[in-house]
Amino acid sequence: MNPAFNLESTRREFDATMRLALGDAASGRLSHGMLLRLARVREGDTVRFCLDRMSDPSLEEPEEVLLAALLGQTSDVIRAIEQVTARGAAGVVLRAAFPREPNKGIAPRSATRIAAEDAPVVIEALDRLDAGAEREALPFLLCLLALDAPNLQSKAAKLIAKLDLGLVYVGRLVRHRIARVRANAVEALVERPAEAVEILKLAAGDADRRVRSLAALGLCNAGHPLGEALLMAALQHEDPKERRSAVWALARTGLSGFEQRLEQLAREDPDARVRQLAAAPQGSVASRSAQA
Repeated sequence: MNPAFNLESTRREFDATMRLALGDAASGRLSHGMLLRLARVREGDTVRFCLDRMSDPSLEEPEEVLLAALLGQTSDVIRAIEQVTARGAAGVVLRAAFPREPNKGIAPRSATRIAAEDAPVVIEALDRLDAGAEREALPFLLCLLALDAPNLQSKAAKLIAKLDLGLVYVGRLVRHRIARVRANAVEALVERPAEAVEILKLAAGDADRRVRSLAALGLCNAGHPLGEALLMAALQHEDPKERRSAVWALARTGLSGFEQRLEQLAREDPDARVRQLAAAPQGSVASRSAQA
């Protein structure tokens, strides 16, 4: 029999078993300890299964929490935590979020909360990861995304989108319930917009103005006419915050042809902040936040 067929068949059986086990754990019919034991028997398949499920845009928070709990006990994530743990206070926070000896009773049903004052030390440690460590950290970053810590989740989202060369996970990131997570994911795509045009078009319809401005910026950088159209429309919006974001994005595009419009805004816009941004040198504006 074809070995490849055997492998695929075995994986399908494992995935079906894990889906049933997750459902039983969520309903309380299966203890967390039994779920962890099942996952540890075939750790490689557990990592593959969890990563595949965590790429699904329709993934709901309760399942994400369970998947992160399983991933958090795998050697890939433990190794990544140890690398970050070596960077001071971040280790204390992460060991509490992903304990080596988790509760084996009822499976977790809500995201682990990280105190607002603790998140910055982990973010700082992530900033110091070298490129090689980043590439190996995807399972760990997906675990961070499943926490209850918007600042840390948005940092993880930006790193995930940066590493996600196949655009496997960004489809879920740009649909995330937290606006800053969506914005940071889109910001990472702005650096390589040509391959992400369809996702940027989706993000251009977001309810959050920062997400929309970044998506329009990415589309402009990709040479897609929708980007310019979106920014020009935003420049005429009655809400000054929309105009501020549009001016910020225009400055970052580096495109010529907008100078006259920006000069007009610098003279005539009723909002002082819009006038200030429009009058500023492009490099100065581009360095500021899209929330300007």
